[in-house]
Amino acid sequence: MGAPRTPMSGSTPYISAKLASEVTTLLTRSQSQAPAADGAPATDLSVATSEFAFDPANEAVAADEDVTVTLDNSGAVEHNWTVLKAGTTIGSESEFTDSMVEATIGDVAAGETLEDVVNLPEGDYQVICSVSSHFDAGMTGELAVGG
Repeated sequence: MGAPRTPMSGSTPYISAKLASEVTTLLTRSQSQAPAADGAPATDLSVATSEFAFDPANEAVAADEDVTVTLDNSGAVEHNWTVLKAGTTIGSESEFTDSMVEATIGDVAAGETLEDVVNLPEGDYQVICSVSSHFDAGMTGELAVGG
């Protein structure tokens, strides 16, 4: 093994555009999802999608208030963020019906971002990607909505 590589004197370390984008997304998410100074639940939520996961998978937001949801698809295929009605949970995609849907953000093409607003009553919600086979591949999460 040779000596470890170090940047040349005066050079700038290389950061890929993808890594820089991911760091920016994480920093933006941490700032936008922080509770209000008075401890109130978040009214902004950023969710990244990829194959086959939401990041974050589990989140908490304010009840009975407009919550801005930004869905950033960093994956290679289309994804969505579908909130099932409070108390409704499924274990497999075959159980899913459109009548279970409370709200949907999407469908978002690969590499695209979509922002929309949801306003949900207090409760616990299962979140899925309803694109065919994505739920069964593990694309699910939970949303706690409270006051």
